[in-house]
Amino acid sequence: MSYVKVWIHAVWGTKNHEPVLSKDTQKGLFHHLKENAKEKEIYIDFINGHVDHVHCL
Repeated sequence: MSYVKVWIHAVWGTKNHEPVLSKDTQKGLFHHLKENAKEKEIYIDFINGHVDHVHCL
């Protein structure tokens, strides 16, 4: 039997690339993404970002 692993790198940006994602906002957003993925049985390996975008692997 074959084994297949697919990695998806998703990037979300803020509207007009405005720097609205402070450290506190990022913490809440990352927690929200992880909890929703867990409910849907989606494995998230890594989440990180900057003031105007978020990366999720």
